[in-house]
Amino acid sequence: MANTVTNFRRQKGFTLVEALVALLVVGIAYTGVSAAIAQFVDQRHRVMTRHISHRVAWNRLVEQYLIARDQRPNGNGTGERRGEVEQFGARWHWVVTREKTTGGDLVRYTVDVRQGDSPSSPAGALTAFFSR
Repeated sequence: MANTVTNFRRQKGFTLVEALVALLVVGIAYTGVSAAIAQFVDQRHRVMTRHISHRVAWNRLVEQYLIARDQRPNGNGTGERRGEVEQFGARWHWVVTREKTTGGDLVRYTVDVRQGDSPSSPAGALTAFFSR
């Protein structure tokens, strides 16, 4: 009877090897989950940056439309304006390019927006055509 009690107590719980294997499996699973969360956060940041840059570009296009509506047509119809604005706690640099088109009174306006002083490709860009 004493031998049966000893065997019963010995089989209770996990061995050290089983516990280490379980911890290894959990660690690998957590690594995969943390990588997926990091990717989600990075994508969310990119979408937010693009959204804000398009807002800045849209505001510049509306402003340019109001300016162009009140001005008389001038010479070649080309030009460029630069500026910066602060939105959502970040500085955004924008460039509005005006080009005359072959379509009579149409003028093409392109707005490129960059975040901060980055010389990289624009975070957002919009193009519109206005008649003079």
